Amino acid sequence: MALIIPDLPDEWDITSSSSGVLAGVVFIGMGCGAAFWGVLSDRIGRLPVIVFDIAIALFFGMLSAASQSWVTLAVLRFGFGFAVGGLLPAGSTLVVECSPTTAVGLSVGLAMNLFSVGAILETLFAEAILPQLGWAVLLVVSAAPLALPLIVILFVVRIVESPIWLASQGRISEANAALSHIARTNGVPFSAPGDKGEGTDASASRGPFWHQMWTSISGGGSGRGALSKEAAGGASADGGTNTTTSSSGGSEEVDGARVARDRAWALLCSLFGKREGLVLVLALLVLWLSGPFAYYGIVFILPTWFDSNVPSDWRHWCDVLTAVAELPGNLLAGYLGDLIGRKPTMIILYMAAAVCIFISGVLADAVSYGGSNWQVVLTMACFAKVFTTGLFTMLFLYTPEAFPTPVRNLSLGFLSIAARVASAVAPTIGSLAYDASTMSSFAVFGTSCAVGMLAGFALPFETKNRDADAVHEEQDDSMTRIASTERTPLVKGLVKKP
Repeated sequence: MALIIPDLPDEWDITSSSSGVLAGVVFIGMGCGAAFWGVLSDRIGRLPVIVFDIAIALFFGMLSAASQSWVTLAVLRFGFGFAVGGLLPAGSTLVVECSPTTAVGLSVGLAMNLFSVGAILETLFAEAILPQLGWAVLLVVSAAPLALPLIVILFVVRIVESPIWLASQGRISEANAALSHIARTNGVPFSAPGDKGEGTDASASRGPFWHQMWTSISGGGSGRGALSKEAAGGASADGGTNTTTSSSGGSEEVDGARVARDRAWALLCSLFGKREGLVLVLALLVLWLSGPFAYYGIVFILPTWFDSNVPSDWRHWCDVLTAVAELPGNLLAGYLGDLIGRKPTMIILYMAAAVCIFISGVLADAVSYGGSNWQVVLTMACFAKVFTTGLFTMLFLYTPEAFPTPVRNLSLGFLSIAARVASAVAPTIGSLAYDASTMSSFAVFGTSCAVGMLAGFALPFETKNRDADAVHEEQDDSMTRIASTERTPLVKGLVKKP
């Protein structure tokens, strides 16, 4: 939105306040969407939410080009942000749950790089399209690529639902089938040691995508999503008796989807009832506020500084170079996360970001007095972008791994609201600080990263190779158990070849 606001029609009477609304409404939509889609993703699955989000974002993105007033544009961009807000949590969670444990970090880093590539392309498109064709064409060109993944998922390539989520719903045979498909795709031998025919036939999840999605949304249909009483632990999360249905084999079964909902509630109560859970949530809340606040603050401050201190023929390339710097940041975070662990990497990235931002501020301030040159500031700013971008990768890696499956996306969605709040207030605070002095603005965002570093030390545990579901089941015996004996060998079966 920041790219097109200067090119909106004069008759719309764009004021500074309406510009602020247009600039922030997408982030507000993303915050609302993160919470809504996070809850829904834990209820109906990761893949249906991703498909819905892409379709809704495509609809509102294309319709935005037909806006006849800034109010209409703001409403439509809110809808666009609402869809995109759920896409990041659901997509990153699906990557985490479908990746081998030895390469989860790198997988998330590669996935996050796609967003960075999109941001770079958007900058280049704006440079080429806005002067000649206008803002409406740019919105169409920006939204149109969303049709490609929608077509691919629906009609071309079979994308499977998260096997971990399927298992948490009691759909063990479907989880086996999903893992088998992943194994075949990667050329890895696979057998399902825990598949004894519970719930549903494995072939059911090999059907068309629409059938798979309907199965998830409808809660599994007749005979689906069912667990034996023994697998479910024989009791609901609140200690009551589970509703039973008759299976084809004549044994009593419980509704796996209902058990999963009861278990999710029990898990939330358990998390907030333990000191470790409270520390985890509070530390992550600070991390989700401080990191994105610094990232979006730097994104806002750097172009402003470049406009005042860099030759006009280099300003655009400074924006491009700082955007390209995000690519190694995502990969570095993912690689280090797999190598030394998520928590140490989080601390290192926040510390490095704080140092680079402070140094950038000192150098930028010195340019005004002839004590430095803009090329040095650009170099240090690129390093700052590397580390602040890596923070996002680590947040989207650590957070899903820290919470058990039934509340994973709910937790990620609500915590990512903090990032949207930070992104909304960062430009305003940065602008006020920049008016005081250049160093003040950089100091605000550097301090934010320093606070995030301290919050990283407060994280109660490392999530690398940690099974959050198993940990919570061991900590609370009253919690409903959903196929815990089958899930562990299923997920670990893809880590390495036998």
